[in-house]
Amino acid sequence: MTISQGVSDVRSRSRQGKPGQWVERGFTEEYFTGLNQSPQAVQVSTVTLTDQGDDDDVIITINGIDVTINTGTGLSLAQIGAALAAAINAEPLVRGQVAASFDTATLTLTGVVPGLAFTLSIASDPDTVLSADTAVTAADAADPIPFGRAVMMTGFNTGESEKLVALAASTVFTAQVATATIAYVEDAVIRIKVYEVSGSERTIIADVSEASAVNRDTTVDALVVLLNADLPTNSVLAAADNATATGIVFTAEVLGLEFEVEVFAGHEGATLPATSVAATTGPSFATSIGRSICGVSLYSHTDPASSTGEGEYAGNAGVLVASKGKVWVECDETVVHGGTVFVEMGVSADNGKLYAAASSTRVALSRRVAVWERDGLAAGDSIAAVRLSM
Repeated sequence: MTISQGVSDVRSRSRQGKPGQWVERGFTEEYFTGLNQSPQAVQVSTVTLTDQGDDDDVIITINGIDVTINTGTGLSLAQIGAALAAAINAEPLVRGQVAASFDTATLTLTGVVPGLAFTLSIASDPDTVLSADTAVTAADAADPIPFGRAVMMTGFNTGESEKLVALAASTVFTAQVATATIAYVEDAVIRIKVYEVSGSERTIIADVSEASAVNRDTTVDALVVLLNADLPTNSVLAAADNATATGIVFTAEVLGLEFEVEVFAGHEGATLPATSVAATTGPSFATSIGRSICGVSLYSHTDPASSTGEGEYAGNAGVLVASKGKVWVECDETVVHGGTVFVEMGVSADNGKLYAAASSTRVALSRRVAVWERDGLAAGDSIAAVRLSM
């Protein structure tokens, strides 16, 4: 084996930067440290306990370890359940992994370590004392955050009040839902506008109108058809609110997308129809990337590279997040100075990446918080600079 380097292997200029590195540093750049705990969860399982009478063995197996109690004589269901929970918590081979509690007729087993699952089985004899276990929450570990990705704030750590952050992705959000109620007045024209909201900016994505005819149900159904034909694919879905429609339910199809609905009624009928729009779910930090975005993950010299070779912050690690200034991010597109920044929100390895082009799984950021600064000089480096002002 030989190691060699030719003239064509030498770069014409040094690399400008890596994803997550500052483009330049001065006195105006700002960053903070957040704690990455998303979407970690401990396993929670429940089992129903029934009173089978006196002198009956109750056996439950956790991670292959049998825990046994006897119902004794004259004990109530509450006493039997409390004794079983106490036995589980006293078993040295189990208590470091699972904590047990009992209430009414339910034995609840809660994992101690987030992301660490436990197994649960019930003895067949007696087979009527304990029901099959019900999984309430599955164990889940915190996802890593690669360098140079969009980061959102999810709250504060109750212990030390650090900011909790997560990689921007649709899985972290719930869908925004709004409901428009429309009264019926024959011949009155109903007009509905739907906007995509990015911070203080609104972009109209649907504008339809329909004259009220026959009854409210028919009018609402006609508006729903017009809206879904006008709304872009993978944006907002309109649906009649019930079988005899009195209004329209709007639901964000891309989790993290924020929208706004306006309803107008004309004077064409005998009276002016009453209309209203109610926020059913959101908009909030839990439904909108525009509200929860807090910056871009910075490059770290101390955090390891992933299996793909891209540097990242591990779950439950402190994450350096740039909130103001210019940062290099991974980008293979040609960007335009001052151009709109889109965040990838689909369930993929590209979650949190910043793009110059829109797509069905990306959400635009407000130009007040992020715009493209300039492209990288060497195409092979696949980087571009984004300017942040969170």
